[in-house]
Amino acid sequence: MQDKEQIREQMANVLKAIQTAELPEGATKFGGVTFDSEGRIVSGQAPLRAGERVKLYAEWRVSKLRGQVQEAAQSPVIRGWKYNGVDATLRIEKFLAANGHGEILSDVNLHQKNLIHGDFTTNNMLFDKDTKKLTAILDFDWSYISNPLDEFMCSLQDVGGNIRQEDKEIEAAILSGDFT
Repeated sequence: MQDKEQIREQMANVLKAIQTAELPEGATKFGGVTFDSEGRIVSGQAPLRAGERVKLYAEWRVSKLRGQVQEAAQSPVIRGWKYNGVDATLRIEKFLAANGHGEILSDVNLHQKNLIHGDFTTNNMLFDKDTKKLTAILDFDWSYISNPLDEFMCSLQDVGGNIRQEDKEIEAAILSGDFT
């Protein structure tokens, strides 16, 4: 148990280091980064997300949600979240029109930008079993700039964060839109 606690502490320290890394001067918006014609790092398209780069976190979340709704509409399994006469897409748009996202994010610093790993799980970590030390973090290909809240919504699945694949009831509710 002491070994697990030591490793969790190391993971927390590394995650803190990633989130407190100084961002390049040209990375001013939420999303990915790229190089400009002079080789400077500047804001760019996020790796898993098409669309405009934005200055506020609420705009980023809304853009991301709308992109996911568009993807769901094209899925033969999800069928746009239309189930039993309920169109979840309309419910989501009504929620956004009523500034529901603003209420949910009311306690979040909408300007705070940090580096997000995007896949911070033990599958992307190397450990030395003899010293019990975390020796490397791998797989930054999904990383982007966003609010630290995003890391907790998309990473940490195997250490108790996010929704696990084993949660079949939750997964079924998400896919069907039926949370009763």
